[in-house]
Amino acid sequence: MIGSKGDTTGPVGRFRELQQVDRQLRRARDIIVISPPITGLSTFLTQVQRHITTAEHFIPFRVLYLDCQELPRGREPFINLFCRAVLDELELVPTVHSEQQGDRLVEFLDQLLIANDELCMVLIIDNLQAVPEREIRILLEQIRVVSESRLENRSLKRVLFILGGQCLDLRKLDPDHTSPFNIAEKIFLKDLNESDALELVNQLLSRSARPYSQLAAKYICHLTGGHPYLLTQVCSHLIHDTVPATMAAQRIDFGAIEKVVEAMCDDGGDRLLRQMAAALEDLSAPALECLRKILNGVRYDSDKDAPPLRELALLGLICSSKSPVWPVWQARNLIYDRYLRQQSCLAPVVGLGSFVPRRLFVNVEGYRLLFQLENDLRHFVFSKMFDKFGDQWWQRVDERIATYCQGLKEKELESRWFSNENLPDLAYSQFPHLKKVIDDNWPSIFHQYFKPKSIFVGFFDTLEGFRNKLAHNRPLTDKEIEQLETIARQFRNCMYDDVPMGRADDAQCERETAASILQDKIATGDFDVFLCHNSADKPAVKEIGERLKKRGILPWLDEWELQPGLPWQRLLEEQIAKIKSAAVFVGKDGIGPWHRMELEAFLREFVDRGCPVIPVLLPDAPQKPQLPIFLKGMTWVDFRKEDPDPTEQLIWGITGERDGALRT
Repeated sequence: MIGSKGDTTGPVGRFRELQQVDRQLRRARDIIVISPPITGLSTFLTQVQRHITTAEHFIPFRVLYLDCQELPRGREPFINLFCRAVLDELELVPTVHSEQQGDRLVEFLDQLLIANDELCMVLIIDNLQAVPEREIRILLEQIRVVSESRLENRSLKRVLFILGGQCLDLRKLDPDHTSPFNIAEKIFLKDLNESDALELVNQLLSRSARPYSQLAAKYICHLTGGHPYLLTQVCSHLIHDTVPATMAAQRIDFGAIEKVVEAMCDDGGDRLLRQMAAALEDLSAPALECLRKILNGVRYDSDKDAPPLRELALLGLICSSKSPVWPVWQARNLIYDRYLRQQSCLAPVVGLGSFVPRRLFVNVEGYRLLFQLENDLRHFVFSKMFDKFGDQWWQRVDERIATYCQGLKEKELESRWFSNENLPDLAYSQFPHLKKVIDDNWPSIFHQYFKPKSIFVGFFDTLEGFRNKLAHNRPLTDKEIEQLETIARQFRNCMYDDVPMGRADDAQCERETAASILQDKIATGDFDVFLCHNSADKPAVKEIGERLKKRGILPWLDEWELQPGLPWQRLLEEQIAKIKSAAVFVGKDGIGPWHRMELEAFLREFVDRGCPVIPVLLPDAPQKPQLPIFLKGMTWVDFRKEDPDPTEQLIWGITGERDGALRT
């Protein structure tokens, strides 16, 4: 009942909320965490528990975790059950008073602390919604008394409370105070922010054998709104191909994502969606009508005092938009929006086509990329021109461009509709203007950055086309967004990393191709090379193995392939006949006993089949390494030297292709 609570949804960020908890605990303040259903509350409280047990500041504190859903059912007051559970966990004998603490929690804690003068505790109470409302009210009132008593009894600062519950209405539970439960810090657990959600999506999708783009990962975040459960479920369906319509897809793309979401909503069998359907049945009539109007586009001001809005918000069905101009209420995320529109109890609701927001999402992503790139280019051009020509750099700009930019600036400053920011003239330039400035100053400045020039010119023409489509509200395709991402990456590589244009794209393409090839080989067990080594050299050999993987070459390494608990000889014999080559690594410790047995028992198999057996000297190998007789006549790869590149030499030996090209 009390102890360590296991994770339920996997690792999630929540670092901002975790810092908030840390600050309040350091101030000896109690905390109450409220969340909508299935928003990762238990996972977050487990994260809090780990933080307290590992943070240096909280070393004296012992963390006790109580899950209210695991409490025995009965008529006994909740606080009595709670006090007994605390004593059981601390392995203390109950006192006479501990059995009668239904209305005096402060006395129980005071006696406990007097009897145990070194005891410090953080009491985490999870799933408070499982406790009857009357019992929750009593608990909150008693914790209020404990908090107020800390001013006179400083020893009570050695006991802190963290309460967690779903859909708790504090105004209803604590009606006697204008600021509900105002002696505690209140944290409303919202959905994951953009960076945490994207990190979790990438973490989950990396388990799939199918490639995916970052745009697809962002689209999952966009549809789920960062809802940790929905986000995890969508990724799980994509990884395990549980939706038949997505099985044939080679990549995880927009179409596959939408089919998964459609299947989840149409089937209605998902745990969260079933819970949502049940919540709709229990909604008050005003709340149901309010939700119907929100789905039909009626704009309510973000006034949380309106009872129907508060009812919907507590259940996590709606949220307030982040617009600073006019925040409005809307469905919590696009998956909720789609599912709610299908419910008969909300009819009539204006129907939307299949994920109309998709095109908007793609264009917003395109605008974001262009916005960042155009401003990065302006800053780069300005800084290089200023470095070269000083304060006179603007005189080096073509007169027609200067006149155009100055005219736009003056027009904006004269208008009463604009904020009248005094931006530099170059801020009013467009892609053709920047291209002209760079071209005019090519020999003296920019030839060393944007090379070769032919690719540079082509990229600028493409960017201008994208800019025109966005300016006239025409939709970009998914492929165009990927192309825009590639061009933006190449410009930044040229500006800041001195990588020639085209080279970065080739490298990215090669990495994606290598990853795809490697996944196919893993699926079929098609190993390219057997890595034979002394166990003392394993770290260096693993590093080389990782390099080979990045080139689409699948190595067989005992630590990666031998399942614990099974006889390795039989498994190795089964694999050895299918592997195409072997690399024998020699370091400063030479040939080990197991190493030599591999050589004697297995490497001759490669020789008999006419497969390459490549001696590889590690960086710490002696000047005159001792090699087995049948290896001495073979050309070795020497990692003690940089030229020729030993990795390229090894790949040549494995694949038979001297240019190190990917071998499929």
